[in-house]
Amino acid sequence: MVLPDLMMARPLLPMLDIMGIAIFAVSGALAAARRAQTIVTFTFFAVVTGTGGGTLRDLLIGAPVFWIHDSRALAVCLIAALAVWLT
Repeated sequence: MVLPDLMMARPLLPMLDIMGIAIFAVSGALAAARRAQTIVTFTFFAVVTGTGGGTLRDLLIGAPVFWIHDSRALAVCLIAALAVWLT
């Protein structure tokens, strides 16, 4: 079996990163839904769970926190919170 070249997978990494953030943000928003919270709590839970792991990683390795420089992560979390709140 021939393994694909890692450089071919490079364009997929940002998309996979955003998908992972979205999945964790939805899980946080669902936790707020189980407790019948407000939209503010949905958003808070979505942002904390969506960006929390990456933030901790960046702090531990001394890198700049990713969502400070790239607002797409926060936008994805907000969209996920709104989608869960509306459903």
